[in-house]
Amino acid sequence: MNPSRLRIPFEVAAAILVVYGSAAATTIHVPADQPTIQAAINAATNGDTVLVSAGTYPERINFMGKAITVRGISGRRVTWIDGGGSGTVVTFNSGEKLSSVLRGFTIINGVSANGFFSGGGITVDGSSPTIRNNIIVGNVACADGGGLEVEFGAPLIYNNIIWFNSQTPSCGGGAGGGGISLGLGTTGAQIVKNKIMHNSWKSGPDCPEFILCKRCWSGGRDLLVSIVREWGDRRFQHHFQQQSS
Repeated sequence: MNPSRLRIPFEVAAAILVVYGSAAATTIHVPADQPTIQAAINAATNGDTVLVSAGTYPERINFMGKAITVRGISGRRVTWIDGGGSGTVVTFNSGEKLSSVLRGFTIINGVSANGFFSGGGITVDGSSPTIRNNIIVGNVACADGGGLEVEFGAPLIYNNIIWFNSQTPSCGGGAGGGGISLGLGTTGAQIVKNKIMHNSWKSGPDCPEFILCKRCWSGGRDLLVSIVREWGDRRFQHHFQQQSS
């Protein structure tokens, strides 16, 4: 058989796969196509994009393991996801990878309500999503991670403003980390070019103002220092050195 005769079917098949792959990716608009962000996520499949118009969305969302991008079209200052004090605002707990992207929102009024009482604004559990260009503000947690909590994951947390998050007023103790809590299994986490400030923790000994590596006092200190250096802001490094001296 002439080998050249085999090329056309393979090339045609490759072209069909490219066209099919392009056609399979869908853009879902909120609220034009779906009334809520979670409804759009439910309808999405891997590779899709959910574009959210400016406004306040009173809901809590879960990416459900999907490799999708959820983005505020007009940016983080005018596109709010408001948890209404009823639980964590955004949850990644189904093995999401970096291809699961949350971008361009204000995440506000979250209260930790998972089994560990961690992560008021965003919780990342056993997942490694991309969280970029958001404002995470006004969230609370009982145990740790008022703004954002990571356990057993390696997310990319890039260019966010994380501020004015704190401990739930009725709670005491806990591990700390008003802004970010990095727990076990997070050595691959990338915390890059974020502004983390004005967070607080009313009780507990560790790094209450800016960031907590939950194990920073028992083996994780080098991890925290390396993350601080990535920020390029010496104030955070100085704060950590003062706390650990």
